[in-house]
Amino acid sequence: MKQSKTLLLFAFLIGLFPNAALALDIFQKYTKLSQLSTNFSQVKELKGLGVKLKSQGDMQFKKPDFFQWKVTSPKSFSFIFRGDSIELLENDKVVKSADATTFDPKMLNAISHLKAWLTIDQKFIEANYAIKQLSKNLYEFIPLGKNKIFKSIQVETGEKYPIKRISLTELSDDSIDIEFTQTKLTYEN
Repeated sequence: MKQSKTLLLFAFLIGLFPNAALALDIFQKYTKLSQLSTNFSQVKELKGLGVKLKSQGDMQFKKPDFFQWKVTSPKSFSFIFRGDSIELLENDKVVKSADATTFDPKMLNAISHLKAWLTIDQKFIEANYAIKQLSKNLYEFIPLGKNKIFKSIQVETGEKYPIKRISLTELSDDSIDIEFTQTKLTYEN
């Protein structure tokens, strides 16, 4: 924890965060989180085509390394991450599984970012994103460096739950808006 506070102070001094307390507050809600389950509704906007794709489903996360993103509508499919293993399921049957460490560097970069966000890896996120507070409960994460997979990620926190909505702007300007409901949290003792 002392190392994290030192990193936050350093980030504050070089201007990555508006203030160190802001960055600490965002991650503080997750430090003792051991399990999360939530429903989501998602809209993917393909700007070039003028199309919005809507889906619904549920998400589960369990420390240290289990994550499931399950779309239930309009079609049933899910991705499961367990450690370095990734499975694609259709109608609850595994149709593809792979070892993520064998992927090409671009895919590994995307998976590293995805896993960091799914597990709320504070050190990785602080090292790879600048954080701005846009309003009381709205934060923007701007990727640093040259291996960006998004232009920006906006996270809206809720009063009852740590994250209420995530909006991602892709490099192509397409966007993904995800709203979370009926969130159940379990914390470590």
